[in-house]
Amino acid sequence: MLLSVPLFFSCREEENTIGLPPENNLGIFFVEIPLRDYVSQVWVDDISSRARDAMLVGSYTDENFGFIKAEHFSEVLLPEVNPGKRFQADASFDSLVLEMRINGVTGNQMLFTEQGIEVYQLADTIQAFEKNYFNYSTQEVGLKLGEKTFFVYPDSVNLNFSDTNLPDSSDERSLYDTNGDYIYMTRVTLDPAFGEQFFQEMKTDTTSSSKFSSSTDFAAYFKGLNLRSPQTNSAILRYSPFDGRTRMVVYYSQVEDDTLRQKSVKFAFSRTINYNNIAPNRDQGWMGSDFDEINSFYEQIQLDTGYAYVQAGTNLFLSMDMTPFKLFADTVANPIIQSAVLLFEDIAGEQDDEGTALELPNFLSFRITTKDSLEAGYYDVIPEVFSEFPRSNVEYNEDINGYRVEIPLYLQSVLTGRNKFDQVIITVSDIDPASGQIRAENRSFKRFIADKDNMKIRLYYTIPDANTE
Repeated sequence: MLLSVPLFFSCREEENTIGLPPENNLGIFFVEIPLRDYVSQVWVDDISSRARDAMLVGSYTDENFGFIKAEHFSEVLLPEVNPGKRFQADASFDSLVLEMRINGVTGNQMLFTEQGIEVYQLADTIQAFEKNYFNYSTQEVGLKLGEKTFFVYPDSVNLNFSDTNLPDSSDERSLYDTNGDYIYMTRVTLDPAFGEQFFQEMKTDTTSSSKFSSSTDFAAYFKGLNLRSPQTNSAILRYSPFDGRTRMVVYYSQVEDDTLRQKSVKFAFSRTINYNNIAPNRDQGWMGSDFDEINSFYEQIQLDTGYAYVQAGTNLFLSMDMTPFKLFADTVANPIIQSAVLLFEDIAGEQDDEGTALELPNFLSFRITTKDSLEAGYYDVIPEVFSEFPRSNVEYNEDINGYRVEIPLYLQSVLTGRNKFDQVIITVSDIDPASGQIRAENRSFKRFIADKDNMKIRLYYTIPDANTE
């Protein structure tokens, strides 16, 4: 493969210019470089799954990516010190309910399969500061608190009122939020015996040493919750701890002004002390995918399917080896890159048919590293000097049904040997709300599939003194 590169470049140099023969006075040349032989997969297992603003629960089978599953672990927050102090003597327990607003869904054939959720109490608290959490992280659970099966209709998730034909009445508007988006809820009634005990603990002990007297005491008592699917579902549901409608609620009744009224105490999910377990991971490999042979991490693996794959959530990345392009400089003396564009065109992956919700990434991030660094577990190495590679998010381009990024400075630095970071890593990306930095996205299952023949670099270059002999 390496020996063919100089010949490849020298041939294309003669064939492709911008409409001018090679001996023209401008000396501008064009070449289109297929990337098929330079593309490989990299699976990563150490992207944090903690505090991702996503409570992921369920499973589904993807035609290309196989069986995908997620479960969530979270601390539950005390709303105030000793909330039971507000209870009257006649206050009585009604129910303990998990209420969660669906903010997103990924899956297929959802109209024909019931989704299932099981709720467990954790056996111990989540270690907030002593431990990191990744896709394979898990912990022991205790009492099963409840379960529910239901159908989900993806067309209703985030449906905007303006896209409906409903009459603009207060009754209809009450089902939508202030942005006009449909409030799609999942409600799971938890074990009545546990709920009664939980309520009585709140009501009977309101001292400074009660289980509800501080967030630390409450966490030690309640531990937290685990949400999982009890069966093979056809969807992974996404909830958000930032949504005020996602919470655990104690409903109780008491007499006020001679009227029996129902009241509630709302316990929010923690926004920071939570994590997702997502499979495939190091404990459960790829099953039923196009690439079940991938079973190691930070290894560049070339597939013979003819396609390249990227997916958020499972942390399946794409790698491009730029080292062969250094041989271009051996074939063409001192080339100067005038324009260079990296293109992924006519990609596949999005499906929004009835009962199916599979999304393309809105943004990709392009990182650089070396082979040695990648083998050592570093897919994103920041050089001592600026890398010349545009690290910003690259947005999906509808015109080419793919992604396009300008890389002239980076490619020039690689060709001249000035830049040792010759491995490009492509990930689905988003913005970390806390730091504002671009990060590998780990809170959805957006993915794309690219025919390797539609992955290329288009390059314009000049040769100094090419026409002065």
